[in-house]
Amino acid sequence: MSAAMNDFVKAGNDWKKFTYDWSKDQASILARLKTEKDPLVRQSLLLDYVDTKSKYAKTADPAIGLLVFKDVPPDSNLDDAHLAAHEGSRRSFRGREGIQGVPGKIS
Repeated sequence: MSAAMNDFVKAGNDWKKFTYDWSKDQASILARLKTEKDPLVRQSLLLDYVDTKSKYAKTADPAIGLLVFKDVPPDSNLDDAHLAAHEGSRRSFRGREGIQGVPGKIS
C-alpha cells in the first residue's frame, strides 16, 4: 500500500483522496470468520477487517464494524499470543468501551 500511496502523491494527487483496494483481504477475513471457532481469533479477525478502513480502504461493510462492538468485550483477553494465532495481526487490543445489544451476525 505504501508504494501505491507514494505513486498516487507523486502523480500530483492529494493524499487525502487516496484509497486502496483491500477487497481481497476483506473477503479472506470474512471467509475465515465464517469458520473460525476461537472467540479471540474471531475478535482479532474483526479488528483486522476494521483496520482496513483506517488504511484507506475503498469500501468496507459498516455492519462488520458494528460487530466489533458486539463481539469484542471491553474486558477481552485478546493479546499478542492470540493475535499471533492468525497470520497478519500485529496489535494488542485492550480497554475499549463496549456497546451492548448491537445486532449483527456472520453466518
